[in-house]
Amino acid sequence: MLRIGWVMLIGLALSAGCASREPAPDWLHSDVAPYSARDYLTGRGAGPDAAAARDRARADLAKVFEVRIQETLRDRSAQHSDTAGVVAVMDVERELEMRLDRVISGVQIAAQWYDRDTDRYHALAVLDRAQASRDLRTEIEDLDTVTAGYIDRARSGNDLFVRLRNASQAVAAQEQRAELQRNLQVVERGGEGVPVRWRLGRLHADYAELLMRISVRPEASGHYAAQMIDTLSATLRHAGLTVTSAAEYAVVARLDIEELAPRDGWYWRSGILRITLRDSTGASVGTHRWMLREAATDEAIAEQRVVESAQTRLERELAEVLMHLTE
Repeated sequence: MLRIGWVMLIGLALSAGCASREPAPDWLHSDVAPYSARDYLTGRGAGPDAAAARDRARADLAKVFEVRIQETLRDRSAQHSDTAGVVAVMDVERELEMRLDRVISGVQIAAQWYDRDTDRYHALAVLDRAQASRDLRTEIEDLDTVTAGYIDRARSGNDLFVRLRNASQAVAAQEQRAELQRNLQVVERGGEGVPVRWRLGRLHADYAELLMRISVRPEASGHYAAQMIDTLSATLRHAGLTVTSAAEYAVVARLDIEELAPRDGWYWRSGILRITLRDSTGASVGTHRWMLREAATDEAIAEQRVVESAQTRLERELAEVLMHLTE
């Protein structure tokens, strides 16, 4: 009898323990009210702590947008690879992170659950389709408004660089709009989105036409002027500009190198690289400076490194700098 009593007590204790455990929620594996697929996008995540579960739930929800954003950024990167970044494109991975942050800014954690059996936390992330749709439509309409202004300024005025910059901004705004439109179509479950006012292909063609009309004359002075003018000429051509001695604009590069005191067996050189854009009257439109500093255990190598650093800056940043000089 005593043994039977112990068995019954153990059984009752186990039953009480099972009854005290919270059952797994319905949302763990399927969409449930009030977060139905018709009204919400959802994502689920699990992790060793509540914060990790919430982050993974948000990331799970963002996947539906992430694939589209990655495709868009890859297309843009490939598209501009032959124009030396005249239309500035940010690093793809960094921009992807920024775009995802914006997409998931409206995501909320609707539910959380701790599984005692597995010592794991679970979270449900939701995005209200109706609210997201309203937000995306507002952003698209705002981009269309600013694009109209860019296009007007790109089609009028005498300064071709100013017109080119506005054409570039119109392209960038509508590329961003196209991405928002794709997100909107996800949120609205295949909806048509906001009707397109300007075709990207046409805007790119307008930009290219303006670019071909700009002629520039490369000039250089200071240290290593011959090397600077060779790099300058090649970079301007690669950017799509017409390089000619009878140009309307002059792009002037000047490199000045200074010897610094050696330290611990290292020879140091500092340099200032200046780029000046001049109009048809010879007046300066603007100047940009880069500060350079290099070292080596050999004096000649230290100086050559400054020259190479200057050439790299021109190759990577000149096109964007010229656009900003006209602001």
